[in-house]
Amino acid sequence: MPTLTTARAERRAVELLAHRCRQAGWSVRRPPRQSRGDLLIEQAGIRYLIAVHTVRGTGSEPLVAGWARAAWEASARAHEAGAAPFAVVLGVHGVSEAAARRVLAFAAAFAPAVAAGVVGPDGFIRVHGDGLSGLDAPGERAGNHHIGRTANRRLFSDVNQWILKVLLAGDLPPTLIGAPRGEFRLAAQLAAAAGVSAMSVSRLLATLRAEHFIDESGSTVRLVRRAELLERWQSATALERRPELAFCWSLRGHRASMPALLTRVDGILAQHAAADALGYRFVSGVPTYVYVDDLTPYRLEGLPGMRTPRPGEPIDLILAVPGARKSVRWGAVATADGRATDVLQTWLDVRRNPARGAEQAAILARGPLAHLLGET
Repeated sequence: MPTLTTARAERRAVELLAHRCRQAGWSVRRPPRQSRGDLLIEQAGIRYLIAVHTVRGTGSEPLVAGWARAAWEASARAHEAGAAPFAVVLGVHGVSEAAARRVLAFAAAFAPAVAAGVVGPDGFIRVHGDGLSGLDAPGERAGNHHIGRTANRRLFSDVNQWILKVLLAGDLPPTLIGAPRGEFRLAAQLAAAAGVSAMSVSRLLATLRAEHFIDESGSTVRLVRRAELLERWQSATALERRPELAFCWSLRGHRASMPALLTRVDGILAQHAAADALGYRFVSGVPTYVYVDDLTPYRLEGLPGMRTPRPGEPIDLILAVPGARKSVRWGAVATADGRATDVLQTWLDVRRNPARGAEQAAILARGPLAHLLGET
């Protein structure tokens, strides 16, 4: 991982936290007289001032010392902002789970009035504080996968994700995934069904064969060790950077307005909104995610009730560009609320949503995906 300057590292930590907070429905803004690493976040009557301190050591001792410095800075500035202090330490060269636990344990023991956070440059986030548990994120660890990041990205390219959906569609109801289904004896048959080149299918099957994810004892192409494959798939897509735009939308509560919005932006409901549309509603009051192919602003001109949020104003709608556009669009299903991401895509995406996304994903894992993930 490239070395980051202190200023760039702090900006990265602030960006990561701001993104996670917005996903969870927190309003995010810069406080008055802010320093480089400050943010002011607010939700449901809870307000935090975040102060970030950066360290270059990887062990728990420099991280604890850095967090203590951040706690002093947050405490010193929180009062004038009318907020509670939230101290965050960023480990530029990475943070282990064990080191993060030690930092949070230290914070709970010696500064219980200060919310605590530990952030790594790979997206790893661990926090402790009132209303903050949903901000945790796993990041991507070198030891999480037995193949390298490059190989993992190649296995789960956009087209490969779509082919995998075609291979798995037969075990899911057609109302939950918009992929062709059937038994495929040859790569050419699978390619024809998926609408992709035979070469693309052949390359994917060769990779799956090398990773022992295909059973070749029968006459058809059949995936095995599917739970491990799906977990790998989710890990590979967890750190995708997705361009987003946030909006306030006064018509969000009017059910009839959603199809009009989706038609206007050629959008697809995603994450919690997709789970709702597929019949697995779990959480309410969070921003509605809609996937689009681009974020060209003119698409929203003239749409009633739509505008850019003012500083500190709650967000109603997030338009985002998915990492795997073809797989998302080709697999989408029609619902009463409009087109929504298929159940596999919804499970892949929602778990990283800090607004109880892990719990929403668990509901899908125990429900329609139970036989694929090995849960009963």
